[in-house]
Amino acid sequence: MTISNPMVCAPTRWQRRRSAFVCASTLVGLTALVACGSDGNDSTTTPLASGSPTVGAPVASDMGLGPVGTDMTTGQPPPGGLASTVVPQGTSPVTTSPGAPPPQPSIGVPGPTGVAAPPPSGTVTETPVLPSGPVASTPTPGPDVVPGPATPPEDEIHNTDHCISGYDPEPTDASMGESFATYDEAGQTDATVQPEVIEWMERNVWQEAHFQWHQVRRCGGGGFGGFGDQGLIDPCSYPDMLPEANECENARDGYEFLVMHRHMIQSLKQLWPNHTEQFEGWDKFPSEADYPELLRQYYSEWPDAVKQDADIADNIDQHMDMFADEGELGQWLQCGSLQGGVGMGSLHGSLHFNGYPQQNQGHSVANQRRNLDAYLFWKLHGWIDKVWEKYRIANGQTPDEPKLRDELIAQCREMDALAALIDPTLPGPGGGPVEEIGEEEGYFHEVVRPILSDNKCDTCHGAGEEAGLRLGYQISSADIVARLVNADAAYASGYKLVVPGDPDNSWLYLKMSGGSVSSGVQCQGVMNCAQRMPPTMGQTVPQEDLDKVRQWILDGAPAPTAK
Repeated sequence: MTISNPMVCAPTRWQRRRSAFVCASTLVGLTALVACGSDGNDSTTTPLASGSPTVGAPVASDMGLGPVGTDMTTGQPPPGGLASTVVPQGTSPVTTSPGAPPPQPSIGVPGPTGVAAPPPSGTVTETPVLPSGPVASTPTPGPDVVPGPATPPEDEIHNTDHCISGYDPEPTDASMGESFATYDEAGQTDATVQPEVIEWMERNVWQEAHFQWHQVRRCGGGGFGGFGDQGLIDPCSYPDMLPEANECENARDGYEFLVMHRHMIQSLKQLWPNHTEQFEGWDKFPSEADYPELLRQYYSEWPDAVKQDADIADNIDQHMDMFADEGELGQWLQCGSLQGGVGMGSLHGSLHFNGYPQQNQGHSVANQRRNLDAYLFWKLHGWIDKVWEKYRIANGQTPDEPKLRDELIAQCREMDALAALIDPTLPGPGGGPVEEIGEEEGYFHEVVRPILSDNKCDTCHGAGEEAGLRLGYQISSADIVARLVNADAAYASGYKLVVPGDPDNSWLYLKMSGGSVSSGVQCQGVMNCAQRMPPTMGQTVPQEDLDKVRQWILDGAPAPTAK
């Protein structure tokens, strides 16, 4: 099933393209380079030995399972089909079959000993979710619970650019239960995040968007090429969405993996600031005692190889020489390999396949379509995030560095773009309205913009708008020109991006031609804003292309017109 939304991702000749080069975080200056392409090595690592099918199973991402509701070991649906009850923590598990009346659980609050204390009353109602996914249940506040406002109308969802400003707290932050909720299926009980969180993620199609975020990184052969269940869209049919690196291909993918999940963790903590524990990771790689008690029966002891890697990760500040940069760290944590291949026993994969009920995968950490619902998902990704942050601190990096800031925005907007493809009623990247781009003509549109695309300028300066600069991807040529002409360069003090009639003082042209290197510019915010762009490891923009860009500026940098 393919959902077409031309207003969101209409293919154009200026689409994002896969490339084998190193892109910088800004066209107008950045200190560090970020790996953007293949290193030419596709070797894989040796699978780890394991006595349990839940540990060391092949996985290249958060989703190493087949269709929703299938058993990990048999590939068959559990007996009786999917039951569908999410029960807040502290209630008696009740399994219901489809069509049965909902049970009457209550929201549990952990007592001083960790055991749920008697909760206020509430009811559970069944709410439909995306096709082919399980039915998740959300609690309806009872008489002792202060209800929040009703689900906002569609035009109030994503009504600000949350990729820059973040999210305001949800009204349910005042009434939501603590710790995890429970979900019952096929006679087994799993731990999920609270139903209010699941409902928000369903409304904003986060589960499916996250799944497709991984799937699009398999379009070029990344990971294991997916696990059979394609999902609600085929992301490979949208060239605009193709990333610079396949899953587990290189350090670029490793960095995006880390940033993407940090974006989600930070967003949920903004939405529920009084319940951040639900999205907080383990401080150390977990042992059986770190799992919720109800899941310990499904836990298998870690193989020695996993324990050895976990010790490296927990003490990453003592192993800094193992990784050239944080992208390599992310590649190793996700894939267990630095050779451009998929590791069978990565720490990330091992955590996704331990401590979950195999006959109950409706919201399981091992369910590739719904694993965001799992309480364990945020524990394991929170731990990975802590390992990464420990590495960053040891490396002298700060949370406000431009490279990280820009990549967080880029990953947020990629999630929004995927969500808008899945559900066209949602706004596009950044939460703003999606407007159809009409046909255009003129020298910039027909000559200059293709040059920017052919030389990969819109790779780093597309949806992510690194350094506040957008040169392609879901934007009209007229808007690009409006953002360039007489606009201040982000880091090059005293320079405008484009000065009509004066290419030698136009920072865009100087960066493309290399004139920025000898300009004597004073950089603000980054150390080396004079670096030539794009940083293509010896390749430069062809002189013929430079002459055309120069001529456009000499002619007054005219904007394109609508056909």
